Amino acid sequence: MPRVLRELAGLTTRLGALDGRLGEQVRELAADHGVDLETPDPFPAEEPAAPRTQTGAAPRQEEYALAAGASGPAGTALLEGADPVDPGAVPQGVADPLGDVTWRVDLVRGVDLTLAVTVPAAPVVGEPPHVPLRAVAGDVVVPLRRAGDAWSGTVPAPPELLAARPRYRLEVPGLTPVPDVDPHRLVEIAREVGP
Repeated sequence: MPRVLRELAGLTTRLGALDGRLGEQVRELAADHGVDLETPDPFPAEEPAAPRTQTGAAPRQEEYALAAGASGPAGTALLEGADPVDPGAVPQGVADPLGDVTWRVDLVRGVDLTLAVTVPAAPVVGEPPHVPLRAVAGDVVVPLRRAGDAWSGTVPAPPELLAARPRYRLEVPGLTPVPDVDPHRLVEIAREVGP
């Protein structure tokens, strides 16, 4: 946790101070963990050389986002990770049983934290099932919507999320999960049965 807060302090040095309520919450969190945000990280992560555009100028943050397929300016990733899909937690045909629940916490416009979650959809023949799928970690719930071959959702992220390594699981309200489902066995069964 102290390392994450020091890295955040380094980001604020380069991108500008955190303002408003988010800044207050990060400072409180740092104080709770004995981290001085004014002291730089003694072991900063090495940064690669900045890429250049064809004109020789360094690309803007918006250009990175647009090149990656985003529709506009993106935030700065503070945390990201992936957790395996538990195929017993969702109905058949909803999420890819061999996929991951990928998540990312971004600092947007220097003041807002957002949490984005993406899950690959299960391959289906015909109309995919319509279910109220969501990703959950502790008190954080991210409603997910299917678009094409993935489920995704974004919500405001609580600052406490920076202090924890969340483990996201999928859930469908009202569905009782089936324990110990082997995703590889599901794939074998699907191949045996065919489309």
